[in-house]
Formats: sequence, C-alpha cells, structure tokens
Amino acid sequence: MYSALELARIGMSDEQADDAGFDVAVGFSPFESSPRALGQDDVDGFIRLLSDQETGELLGGELVGRDAGELIHMLSLVTDRKAIVRHLTHASFNHPARAEEFRNATGTMAMGWGLQERIFGEELSIALE
Repeated sequence: MYSALELARIGMSDEQADDAGFDVAVGFSPFESSPRALGQDDVDGFIRLLSDQETGELLGGELVGRDAGELIHMLSLVTDRKAIVRHLTHASFNHPARAEEFRNATGTMAMGWGLQERIFGEELSIALE
C-alpha cells in the first residue's frame, strides 16, 4: 500500500501461519539502524520475516517504511520457499541500501531461533558458534 508510510506484505501473516500449524521463527530488522535510512533521515519502519522453524521455509514477510513497495519483490525472486531465506543471507547488496536489512533480518532469525545451519549453511554456522 502506497501511503505516507508504505506497507507491503507477501505470504502468510502470523495468525495464518499459526492456524496452518507452523512453529514460526521471526526475523526483524528496524530501519533505524540502516545506514541508508539514517542518511535519508527517514528511519521509520522495518523488515519482518516469518519462517517455519523446522525447515527454514519462508512463510511471509512484511515491510513498513520508505520504499516498502519497491523492496517487497525481493521476497518473490526465488520460487523455492525453502531457499529464499538462505538466498537473502548470501546475496550481495549495494551499500548503503535499505535492502541490506533483509540480511540483518535473516541473521536475527537464525540466531534467535537456532536456524544457523539451515540459513547460513553448515560451514558458517560452525564458525559462528
């Protein structure tokens, strides 16, 4: 939705994922820590990702803030829902860019929900321990 504060969502909401029987892992990254958002003096908003805790499959995502309508497509680039989170983790982004916050959101999901190996891969998750 294009408005003063843009809103974008793809996939399931928390309630839909719960109703479908998924154990939901959440990844979150606020724009207030984004170098791009800070440079634009527009830090309102965030990126929030939902994944299945068991498989790491992306269930849904929501973006709030500047360029949300432009950034939401990042969650539909890879059709394999089990691979998209790993793809976002290993993708290259311009710096500074709001899109970098996808990587930060996948990182908070991996570390907060014990999904390091599924998201980062075995080699990197061992190095993080």
